[in-house]
Amino acid sequence: PDERIADIENTRRVFLGGVELALPELEKAIQSQRMTALPTHPVAALVDDMERTDGRTQLGTLRVNGTDAGADHSQMIFLTAARAGHDHALLVAAAMAAKERPYVRLDLPLTPGAIELADLSRYAGVTFEVRGEGEGKLLVSAYHVRSFDSYAAPFAAGAEWQTVKIPFSELHQRAGSARWDAKDARALFF
Repeated sequence: PDERIADIENTRRVFLGGVELALPELEKAIQSQRMTALPTHPVAALVDDMERTDGRTQLGTLRVNGTDAGADHSQMIFLTAARAGHDHALLVAAAMAAKERPYVRLDLPLTPGAIELADLSRYAGVTFEVRGEGEGKLLVSAYHVRSFDSYAAPFAAGAEWQTVKIPFSELHQRAGSARWDAKDARALFF
């Protein structure tokens, strides 16, 4: 295909991880409406404590920021800051856009690139500390949810540090009806 791209249509054999796949079964799986089964990976209880100096979580994944789209979009920066001694927190500053539904989002992938699935079945929920102004949401992206209707639960921040505990049972979708599956998570969004 590097010389003639049309050769991509002339595939005779496919290998995955050194094992040849049966082409009829592969074609059937590709044409299926069902989601492709992916392996799950256990995740450590501590996702991030902001102590690494390389911008990654304790899981080794890269923290990512996200904002609403458009030329006049919200802007966000985040950096680690010392709370007391060697205890660090993530400082997030945002300038919200003048639009109907502006947002900023901090993504904490549970596996590299949030591609492979994280198995959260050993845990009852998510606990974190927060301080600041306003209300937020914890969203958990899941593989079997194809829309932007992630599982979500609200939380409020105040002037003092507080511990927020969100049980997985409190996560709900706005419109979707997909059941929560603790072995189907990809990332935590704040």
